[in-house]
Amino acid sequence: MLGQEFLRKLKMPDLDDVSQYIQSVSTPVLVSVGAVAAATTYYLATRPKALPPVCDLRMQSVEVQGGELARRSVLLKGDANITHFYDDATTMYECFLRGVRVS
Repeated sequence: MLGQEFLRKLKMPDLDDVSQYIQSVSTPVLVSVGAVAAATTYYLATRPKALPPVCDLRMQSVEVQGGELARRSVLLKGDANITHFYDDATTMYECFLRGVRVS
C-alpha cells in the first residue's frame, strides 16, 4: 500500500514500538505529560483576544503635502509634528518620572 511505503520511507516507528515505549514510561511521567497538555489546551482556549488595531494596518502613514517621499502617521491630527505626548513630560527623564507618579 502507498501509506505503508510512505511511512517506511519516513522511517517512522511502528505502532507496536510506540506502544511499547509508552508502556515502559513511568506513571508520573505520563500524568505530567497529560497535565501539561491539559494546561496548554486550557490556556489556548481561554487566552485573551488581541486588541483591534487603531488604524488600518495597510495604510499606517500618509504622504506629506509638498514633501518628497515624506510620510506622517495617520494617528496625528493635522500636519504638525508631535513634540510630546503630555505637557508635564517633554523629555525621556520626565516621562520616566511621570510613569512612576502615574503608576
